[in-house]
Amino acid sequence: MSTTMRNSLYDDTLGIAGIPTFFRAPYIPPNVNKLKKHGITVGIIGVPYEGGNTYRPGSSYGPHALRTAMGQFTGYLFELNIDLFEVYKIADCGDVPVNPVNIQKTHRLIADYSNIIFNAGALPVLIGGDHSITNGGVMSLSEIEKGPIGLLILDAHVDTSESIGGEIYSGASFISGLANNLPNLNAKNIVIIGVRGAGCPRSRWDYINKAGITIISMDDVHQNGVELAINEGLKIVQDGTKAFYVSYDIDSIDPAYAPGTTGPEPGGFSSREILQAARLIGHALPAAFDIVELCLCYDPSGTTACLAAYILIHTLAARCKNIPILKCNNK
Repeated sequence: MSTTMRNSLYDDTLGIAGIPTFFRAPYIPPNVNKLKKHGITVGIIGVPYEGGNTYRPGSSYGPHALRTAMGQFTGYLFELNIDLFEVYKIADCGDVPVNPVNIQKTHRLIADYSNIIFNAGALPVLIGGDHSITNGGVMSLSEIEKGPIGLLILDAHVDTSESIGGEIYSGASFISGLANNLPNLNAKNIVIIGVRGAGCPRSRWDYINKAGITIISMDDVHQNGVELAINEGLKIVQDGTKAFYVSYDIDSIDPAYAPGTTGPEPGGFSSREILQAARLIGHALPAAFDIVELCLCYDPSGTTACLAAYILIHTLAARCKNIPILKCNNK
């Protein structure tokens, strides 16, 4: 295995040969001792689950689509002059063995897998899957970080129903479920950016006003600019907290740029804007993050999967620029 944890044999045959893993990183099972032995600093976990979905199906194939899209990209990002494999040791830790008929067991499994990555001293990155998988990621951070935590969500929708048919942890109710049940997540440290459209009933807004969650609408983003909007959100999720979690919902992006999602809403982030947002977020050092609602069946050209891959790359690259213990190839 190379010192950069990447098999350079395939550098000239990207997208053609080799077993598809994230970034063509080595597959290392989610085991604390094995991850520590290889010095892994980023553990990527697929979550092929859509049991909490409330609209178009297909997000369970998100990890497959993203692994395939990664075949055409190297770890080197031109804009930041950073090779991720020179600053991180990345492992593909496979998929969570989801339970398709039990949402709470699945979320517990996601949290357990994320806890393994945390306990190995690495950054968990979850690839969904519907938006309910964020429950597992945030639960994990809540358990690992005993102090207050924050939650930053980029989303077209406010997933704050207090239940969907009695299920409090669905993809449309997970925010209220987390805010109501995690002792170290205060609603005042939850921010949703990119909200727009006619996809949410008034009752969800009533919950937001009652709980004190911050909304930065897509109109706010367009009026004031991406940098101001993201920095405002980051300030709130970091106010008095020890760590924060980030969730990128693909439907935060305009479907003109990202058609492959479960709940498309016109008027969202452009490709350029979402990558700018990802760099700003990465620089702020999220403790963990996920990408959700990538839907293979509505993405025949692979455009959305490629953009999701770029969000992952830009977040990680910007994050390493702000970590003094890592040596970045940045001049």
